[in-house]
Amino acid sequence: MQKLSLLEALKAKFPESSSNTLREWIKQKRVLVNSLTALKASDQVLPTDHIALEKKTAHLQGGLKIVYQDSDIVVVDKPAFMLSVATEFSDDLSAHCILKRHYFKKRVYPVHRLDKNTSGLLVFALNATAKEGLKSQFKNRSLSRNYLAIVHRKLEEEKGTWKSFLSEGPDLKMRSSQVDSEGVLAITHYKVIHTTKNLSLLDIKLETGRKNQIRIQALDNLSPLLGDKKYKLMDDNFPRLALHAYRLQFTHPTQKKTLCFKSLFPRELQDIIDVRVIIGEEAISLQMG
Repeated sequence: MQKLSLLEALKAKFPESSSNTLREWIKQKRVLVNSLTALKASDQVLPTDHIALEKKTAHLQGGLKIVYQDSDIVVVDKPAFMLSVATEFSDDLSAHCILKRHYFKKRVYPVHRLDKNTSGLLVFALNATAKEGLKSQFKNRSLSRNYLAIVHRKLEEEKGTWKSFLSEGPDLKMRSSQVDSEGVLAITHYKVIHTTKNLSLLDIKLETGRKNQIRIQALDNLSPLLGDKKYKLMDDNFPRLALHAYRLQFTHPTQKKTLCFKSLFPRELQDIIDVRVIIGEEAISLQMG
């Protein structure tokens, strides 16, 4: 089967668009080939490859992307290595700081966080009413969050639930116990969607949202996250934490409609597990690399 350049394939798929426009789409990382971000116009593709164009999003400082905004809320896709909110221990750039500069005429309220090394979806409120509405959904667990994670070890069971009581030590690390007086209950549901000889790709759904919950409970069960330097059970050289918040669903705090957002699994994580993770309307599917 004869290959052609990505630019040629795009010209056939979008004949009304100029070559400059097509190249700009690639530069903006909006073009996906088999659910992977295309990098160059000269990349070779097959006629059977699935080529898609992501919706245009606002790209802010540091690679932060706005995927939805209205007068009450903003949903962003945070890259790894960016803080969600600034801390007294670090002056690194945070998603919250970037949004405060972008919405300089508004207040921006954080309502939840992702670890610095975790990528994926975050929602911020743009007024006090929206903040309280979102916070109440986190408190009563009506908001739904899913993550994709790559862990060490081939898990044999298809799905399961991790339950433990978490507390924070003086070193700011979380500790896990099966004794209820030694922490706050944390519940994590997981489903194995792909395995290799030494790794497992998990679809994780949080029932509670404690600090470092997924990382410490994965370690508890002898399946630490790939690239986890904070709670490492073994050394690995992977440069980032293999954890991505790919799905976020909640009720709009003022409009009262259900909103659901999904974020593409980052390319560097897809490559390490050697499958293409396709996030469809109803479920995750896989395409072998």
